[in-house]
Amino acid sequence: MAAVGTAVGAGAFIDATGGTALIMLVLVGLRPFEQRLAAKRRRLRATLRVKPGVSFDEFEKLILENGVHVFSRRTFEHDTDRTFELELIGATKQFDILADRLRAQKDVVSITTE
Repeated sequence: MAAVGTAVGAGAFIDATGGTALIMLVLVGLRPFEQRLAAKRRRLRATLRVKPGVSFDEFEKLILENGVHVFSRRTFEHDTDRTFELELIGATKQFDILADRLRAQKDVVSITTE
């Protein structure tokens, strides 16, 4: 995009038009590949911190409802919270949706992903 802007600024409108057409061709041509990649299943590590004493059952149900599976889970008790270190498997696009839904839960302190 910077090259197209530079070409327009230099008065090379034909080059700018050709560059724009090439960029659009690449973006449209890669869209199916991007969609397949987003739908692929992958493994993700996440750390879910919740209020002390809160059970994982409710969160596991929410995770499963969003098409993601818990591959492994470790639980750590702290004075200020309970921490679940999770390894999740699911479609790439579902992880962002799931993280937003988990953050909306009243007992969740934070969620981070790697």
